This record gives sequence, C-alpha cells and structure tokens, in this order.
Amino acid sequence: MKYTEEEVEQMENLCRELLHMNNELNARIIAMNAKLENEEKKVKRLTNELMFISQAFTNKTYTA
Repeated sequence: MKYTEEEVEQMENLCRELLHMNNELNARIIAMNAKLENEEKKVKRLTNELMFISQAFTNKTYTA
C-alpha cells in the first residue's frame, strides 16, 4: 500500500506530537517520583521521632 504525501505528513506530525506528549509524561513521572521520595523520607523521620518520644515517655525520661 502506498501512502500519499499528505498521509505521510500527517503521520510525521502525529509522531512528533506523541514524542512531545511522551517527554511531558516522563517529566511528570520524574517530578512525582521526587515528591514521593521526599514524602517517604518525611514519614520515616516522623516515625523515628514518634518512636523516640514514645520510648522517652515509657522510660519516664522525658520532661517537658
């Protein structure tokens, strides 16, 4: 099957559009991953702080 010059041009434009959309999605995924990693670090830090405070109250070594 032969494609017309117009059809080839349309396919090229669609390919460029898909590549652009793919690059945009990749950038969003990278940003979301960075945010997730930061949130996971925050949860880990807060969990450690909570365990420390809980242990301090259990041992009655914490004074306000």
